[in-house]
Amino acid sequence: MASDIMALLQQGLQTEYQAIFLYRLHAREVADPELRAKFLEFGRMEQEHAAALGELILRLGGGISYSFSPLKALAKPLQQVIDEHLAAEQAAIQLYRHGIELALDEEMVDTFAGLVRDEQKHLRTLGRIRRRLFPEGG
Repeated sequence: MASDIMALLQQGLQTEYQAIFLYRLHAREVADPELRAKFLEFGRMEQEHAAALGELILRLGGGISYSFSPLKALAKPLQQVIDEHLAAEQAAIQLYRHGIELALDEEMVDTFAGLVRDEQKHLRTLGRIRRRLFPEGG
């Protein structure tokens, strides 16, 4: 069980670091000021998430490691960028819900529950922005 939670924490850490990078990168590339501000805000929040996950890993006696998958074709249509962020937020929500099930103590439950709430907020906000920018759905 401890190995399952450690693997989940490491996966979450990878997810958060990739999100930090992509949100900041995409913030520089978008013209819409609301979306730019939200991408920067979300990047800061993902940094906090990474720190929280790192603290749990260290508390359990693990080591922090991360690697990135090669990024391809960074120049993408804005709608695709938003859709990819929406998909990543949904995946993070599922991961952290599973973390709640595997949690070893209340502190972990609280951490994962907070991450779920934050990622759900990102999902709702991105969905609202997507609908505003692409009212025809796509």
